[in-house]
Amino acid sequence: MNVSLIILNIFEISTSSPEYHRSNGMAENAVGISKNILRKGSETSQDYRELLMEYNNTPSSLVSPSQILNSRRLRTSLPMTSAHLEPKVQKGIANLLKLKQVITKTRHDASASRSVKTYKPGDNVVVKTSRDSHCRKAVIVKKAKEPRSYWSNYEMGTQSVRRNTSQIKPACSKVHPDPSTDIPYDWKDTYDTGEGSESLDLPEPPTLQAVPIPPPNPRINQGSAPPPHRTRSGRAVRPPQRLSL
Repeated sequence: MNVSLIILNIFEISTSSPEYHRSNGMAENAVGISKNILRKGSETSQDYRELLMEYNNTPSSLVSPSQILNSRRLRTSLPMTSAHLEPKVQKGIANLLKLKQVITKTRHDASASRSVKTYKPGDNVVVKTSRDSHCRKAVIVKKAKEPRSYWSNYEMGTQSVRRNTSQIKPACSKVHPDPSTDIPYDWKDTYDTGEGSESLDLPEPPTLQAVPIPPPNPRINQGSAPPPHRTRSGRAVRPPQRLSL
């Protein structure tokens, strides 16, 4: 009994953020591979177990999953010599997989432009997941034990939900007092200044100015050409003009 307790204390369960599938990419990739095996087996009328055996016998990182688990290749319908079927213990695979993970992370961090945003309890934020049609206002409750994850309350509600930092943005206003209303997030909102709320005036878009039309060239046959058509940006679209020689 004591041995079992010691073994259980070694493991720590860490779940991914709800509605954020990218945080568990290995499991999502395994689901996609399984779906492809089942679909191809249905299209070719093959047993999915044969296709699964072929997948386990295919090298993914210098060696196949079968060589890592069983220390040998599996005998499949693909012809191979008896020397390739001899058992052989694979060494250094764990270090190779860790090296590949480090290389992948280094390449991702080199091109990633988004920095990790931190929040404090009581911060007003807006939250939007893949299932939400618009952003919903919420308040940060506390930091979750998982990385880049926070507990928040929607519209001053009593139930807390956990969301990833990629699903959270700072809010420009406080949470609406009505907890049953979902308000679409709008950047042109109000700020709380302490004495009251004042409107946030955003700059108006610049007005389009007319483009001057150059005088006609006497050498070009103008004819009875209609006035040039203008696009929404103000650019004049004229028909092709040809010289009268």
